[in-house]
Amino acid sequence: MDKAKRNDIHRRFVYLSSDDVSRERSFACSVLMGSFHELAMMVEECARDCREKSLALTALEEASMWAMKAVMFDGPRERLADAAQGAPAGAAAPAEPELSESARVMEAGMRRTFGLKMGA
Repeated sequence: MDKAKRNDIHRRFVYLSSDDVSRERSFACSVLMGSFHELAMMVEECARDCREKSLALTALEEASMWAMKAVMFDGPRERLADAAQGAPAGAAAPAEPELSESARVMEAGMRRTFGLKMGA
């Protein structure tokens, strides 16, 4: 992937913290945007440039906006809030979030099919 595409993904899927946001909400938003960023990078690496790829990235960008709004409006779930309390100030999101069983199966299938290294 060329540098321009990587920079575009980073620009579209980065969370910039604000002083007026609680630590719990900031932590939850960092976790969310990290996941959206990783998924966008996978789409960029797996798909050729086409209209469908562009639409997929735009849909991810929209989904990330609604997810962020949900966290900002209603606050994070308790387990993320608890994790944020234990994190040192300015700490990044956990390196690898827990995956559901279906996500683990899908990840294993993608690794076999595409030879992908997930989470790298």
